[in-house]
Amino acid sequence: MADFSMPFPPELTKAQWEHNKGVMAKLFVGKTDIGGALAAVELEFNRWGFGSIKGFDGADPVDFLAYKKGLVEGLTKGEAAIGNKLGALKVIATAAHADFAKSKTVPKSATTYVKGILDAITTFKADLAKFPEKAGDDVAKAYRDRLHKTPEYMVTTASAKSASNLVIQIINMVKGIESRPTVANVHAAFKEDGPHRLLTTMFKTWDQIVRVKCPKLAASIYTGHAMSDYFNLPHLEDVADEMSSKASHKLALKVNGGLDEARVVHAFLLEYSKSVVESQKMLKHFIDAAKVMAAI
Repeated sequence: MADFSMPFPPELTKAQWEHNKGVMAKLFVGKTDIGGALAAVELEFNRWGFGSIKGFDGADPVDFLAYKKGLVEGLTKGEAAIGNKLGALKVIATAAHADFAKSKTVPKSATTYVKGILDAITTFKADLAKFPEKAGDDVAKAYRDRLHKTPEYMVTTASAKSASNLVIQIINMVKGIESRPTVANVHAAFKEDGPHRLLTTMFKTWDQIVRVKCPKLAASIYTGHAMSDYFNLPHLEDVADEMSSKASHKLALKVNGGLDEARVVHAFLLEYSKSVVESQKMLKHFIDAAKVMAAI
C-alpha cells in the first residue's frame, strides 16, 4: 500500500538539536528548554498521524469517500494542534536566538542553528497548512487510478453512457413494427443483438457486479435487486431472447389460436413499451453510480 506520510523536518527534532547546540548553549537553554519544545512538536505531529498515512485499500467508493473525509478532517485538526506547539517553540527559540546572539561564549554555530529552527518553523507551518488537502488529493488519485482498472468501474461507466438514450433506441424499434404489426416483423426487429438485449444485460450487471463489488454504493442509490424488480417486467426477457424466437413464438401461438394478428402484436408492443419505460428507473441508477465514481 502506498505511503503518503509527511516528512518531519530534521531541524525540528530534539535529537538533532542535542547534537548541534554545543556545551555553552546548554547553559543558556537550560532556562528555556528548546529541546522540550521540539519534542512536544514532534510528539503532536506523530499523535495526529502525519507520519503514518497509508492509502485506501478497499474497493467501495462510499467507503473511500468516508475514509478521505475522515483523513482530511483529522489532519486539519492536527494541523491546528501542531501549530499551537510550533507557536510555543517559536517563542522559546526566538528568545534563545536573541540570547545566543548577545553571548560571547556561545558558538556562532549554535546561534546559526537556532536561526535555522526559526526558519524551519515558518516553512513547516506553511507546509502543514497545505498538507490535509494534498493528502486527500493524493490518496484520491491512488484510489482513482486503481478503481478505473476494475470491472465494476468499467461496466458502470459504460452502462451509464448507454443508459442516456437506450430507451429511445428501443422505442424507435417498436415504432418501426407498429406500422406493420406482424409476428414476422417482431422477429425481424429483435432477432439480432441490440439495445433490447443490452437493457436486460444491464440488470444482471447491477446485481452481479455493482452490488457485489460496491455494496454500499449500490445500496446508497437503490436497495432492490434489478433482476427481480425489472428483468421480470412483461416481455423484457422474451424480447432479449428473440434470437431463439422466444417472443415471436408466444405471439404466433395466439395468432394460430385464432386471434387477430395486428391486435395481438399491438397489445404486445404496448405492454413491452411500458416495461421499457419503467426500466428507465433502473438505468438512472447506473448514471447516479457513475457520477459518484467520477467525483472521486
